[in-house]
Amino acid sequence: MKNIKISLVLGSLLGVLTATSPAMAVDLLDVYRLAQQNDPEIAIAEANFMAAAEASPQARASYLPQIEANVNYGRTDSTSVGEQFFAGQIFPDDSESESTSTSWTVSLRQTIFNWGTVNQIQQAAADVARAEAEYRAAEQQLIVRVAEAYFNLLAAKDSLEASRINKESIARQLDQAKKRFEVGLIAITDVQESQAAFDQATAEVIAAERTAFSTRENLRAVIGEYVDDPAAPAADMPLVSPMPQSPENWVEKALEQNLTVIASRFALESAEHDTGIRRAGHYPTLDFVAEHGETDSDFDSLDFTTNPAVPGSGTSEQTRDFIGLQLNVPIFSGGATQSRTRQAAFQESAARSSLKQAIRNAESQTRDTYLGVISDIARVQALRQAYESSQTALKATQAGYEVGTRTAVDVLTGRRNELQALITYQRARYDYVLNTLRLKQAAGMLTGEDVAEVATWMK
Repeated sequence: MKNIKISLVLGSLLGVLTATSPAMAVDLLDVYRLAQQNDPEIAIAEANFMAAAEASPQARASYLPQIEANVNYGRTDSTSVGEQFFAGQIFPDDSESESTSTSWTVSLRQTIFNWGTVNQIQQAAADVARAEAEYRAAEQQLIVRVAEAYFNLLAAKDSLEASRINKESIARQLDQAKKRFEVGLIAITDVQESQAAFDQATAEVIAAERTAFSTRENLRAVIGEYVDDPAAPAADMPLVSPMPQSPENWVEKALEQNLTVIASRFALESAEHDTGIRRAGHYPTLDFVAEHGETDSDFDSLDFTTNPAVPGSGTSEQTRDFIGLQLNVPIFSGGATQSRTRQAAFQESAARSSLKQAIRNAESQTRDTYLGVISDIARVQALRQAYESSQTALKATQAGYEVGTRTAVDVLTGRRNELQALITYQRARYDYVLNTLRLKQAAGMLTGEDVAEVATWMK
């Protein structure tokens, strides 16, 4: 009774969630479109790509003309008290003065040679290309994540439905066993075995409801909405072998188009340019410099002496123009440049090793998923036959139970075997679709058109 109450509570919880959120009958393409709009991970990947794309204009800007204007304004007030000698006489020297100064300067600087800046521009281009490859990889990963969450929900619903059918079947079997026992046709042990099977089935329904709830939440985390009626692959879903039918051909495509490999190649290129930037700290730089400036000054002096040599007030104007070349030659920086160069070289070595790892992973993943698709085709066909055989076996067992040659345990076992065969068969079909998508992802070929094709297999 406790298990039944728990099952009712979970069932009520699922019902409440369904009632508070609009029920959706969708296929994989509908879910993928919702994920494109609502998935936080793809939004983060897109924003990171857009931010990384700004590295290129920033790097180019350092090789374009740099124009700068400066304006300064200042005022000075001073007071002095003292004595001075003039023409053999002593005069008091008390005075106050004030002066103002206004100046402005416009300068132009154009880089003529800077090897570090050249490498920065090339590094920025590699970084932008790497960021784009990573964003495209995130788009492909979104398809796989959506498909995995979608088919996990389908599998959970299959298991829940099978568990409920199993429970209902056992409940009927238990009711029949009790009636047969009452008229003396069977022993009490048959009733007890049916009761034990019913209790076990109730527990399985509770576990299946919990799994269905979790998978429903997992899909909502990706697309932002609840899905209650996902379309399943039709019975006549095509089982098509990958074309070309050679794992080595797929590996060749992966080495050319796998987005993780492409991103690793650009990461290595960026690391190589970073080494060039650090090494350029030893090289001279040459800039063209032009500057124009003006300074205006006014001053007033209040003199409390009779000294005729002390001026009263005045103004001055000064203009400055400069055009020339500026050569900067680094001589010694305390060893910092050598250290940064060694650091960049180590990072370049790490990037090269990361590329090797990405290539090997792509090869392994492509071969594995190719063989997975091939084996899934044979597995689906075999499991379909196994499910049909389990149905035939169950009918024979039920007929034997009716005439007394089979026990209730035999019927319960046959029913469980049939439902397990159905669940395994359905899961194999989902695995075939998922591995087909993963193979195209490994080869760098996965697009929304593949999702649309899979959606045509559903009803």
